[in-house]
Amino acid sequence: MNRIQITDTTILVMAAGSSSRFGSDKRQAILNNKSILETTLEKATPWKHLIRVILAAGDEPLQKSLSDRGVTAHIAKNAHLGMGHSLADGIQLLEQHDPESNRCLVMLADMPYVQTSTLQVLLSALQRHNLVVPRFQGKTGNPVGFGRCYFSELKKLTGDRGGKRIVQENLHLAHKIDTGDIGILKDIDRPEQIH
Repeated sequence: MNRIQITDTTILVMAAGSSSRFGSDKRQAILNNKSILETTLEKATPWKHLIRVILAAGDEPLQKSLSDRGVTAHIAKNAHLGMGHSLADGIQLLEQHDPESNRCLVMLADMPYVQTSTLQVLLSALQRHNLVVPRFQGKTGNPVGFGRCYFSELKKLTGDRGGKRIVQENLHLAHKIDTGDIGILKDIDRPEQIH
């Protein structure tokens, strides 16, 4: 697979959740001999320099561990208030630390089954479209790509809904990509979903 050269894009990996339904820190749960977070990050290895992991207060040891492996991570100060706040903080941190970034692909840390080839297609499409949404058998999933024109809306997110509302409100404008990747629909909320 030819890797496209991408410079002004950030891959925001949302990893600031509380794992309340999981019962423990699911980011560190083991899937195929690696943590779920490591497995998710591995899928984006070809674009490691673009990855920014968004963590919560108290995750400083994990932040340092990621940094030691060459992965940049930021702490979202309002993560305890929900996914919407985490993503809003993530966009603010992106603008602060990566001001040249004009688009971002929002990945969820608990979706380790997304294929690298899907990320390639989404990142490529995001160079030409401001809203990029993957689909599997007609169902929209994650990751979702946003152009800079959506950053101000993303920064206003609150509560626990993340970017889903913005996607739904703008679905008529979205570039929808049909994939054969069921991984775009599969997140891990409970231990029995690990296989």
